Amino acid sequence: MKTRFLVLSLVLIGMVVAPLAGGAGTDDIQIQRMDADALQIQSDLSAAKTAKQATNIYIVQMKGDPVVAYEGDIRGYKATKPGKGKKVNPNSAHVKKYAAHLEEQQDQVIHSAGGSKVYSYRYAFNGFAARMTAADAEALKGRDDVVNVWKDEIRQLHTDTSPNYIGLTEAGEAWSKGYAGENIVIGIIDTGVWPEHPSFADVPTHKKGNKGAVKPYGVPPAGYSATACDFGNTAANPGDAAFSCNNKLLAAQCYNLGFSTAPDSSNPCGGNGFFAGPQEFQ
Repeated sequence: MKTRFLVLSLVLIGMVVAPLAGGAGTDDIQIQRMDADALQIQSDLSAAKTAKQATNIYIVQMKGDPVVAYEGDIRGYKATKPGKGKKVNPNSAHVKKYAAHLEEQQDQVIHSAGGSKVYSYRYAFNGFAARMTAADAEALKGRDDVVNVWKDEIRQLHTDTSPNYIGLTEAGEAWSKGYAGENIVIGIIDTGVWPEHPSFADVPTHKKGNKGAVKPYGVPPAGYSATACDFGNTAANPGDAAFSCNNKLLAAQCYNLGFSTAPDSSNPCGGNGFFAGPQEFQ
């Protein structure tokens, strides 16, 4: 029995070795293909892992009222909603206390998601902008204290002729009635500002917007104090010439921490100039 077993074993070994010896070229190709497939799978898994770990900036709206709408329904926090015809006083102790309360709640939500805060919004909107993964953002949508979550994205301009677009120039509208914004400071979150453009010159302007007697721009209304005039950063943008704000363009401030999806994120004040985020007051 031992002899037969050994002979059988040798025969089986010969049968296994023979095909390997006879078809080495084909098998080498098959092995190479298997190696290539394995590498592709490994690459796909790595790419999927990277995508899963990738972060973006998301805007999150919280459930509580912002400062301008809060009516005092939380114990220990007095109402901050201004009365009719009044404005919010950001230096009020009640406003500061409630705004700090909102930011504390926001920070707790950001921490729970493992995100990194970019901006906190408390006065006209209760929410924040934070950098996090898509999975973390999706998880936040399920929280009871979160209203909604939006991914930060670039939106293209649809017009550069605002007076016509909003109907100011039409008969019976604001300009025809003499409402041209006298002594009103308007804060605009914009895509950028070209301060040298003639539209920002504080030269005498028609009393009714586009017609009527002209009158000069006066000094800003009492109680207004400019915050910044962020122009002249030629290190970031060679075309950003120095400019002194005037009685029409009162201030301009760059909010660029969320500037992550534009063509040149290294430019602290606006990339190529078309997707910037300064705030202008005119």
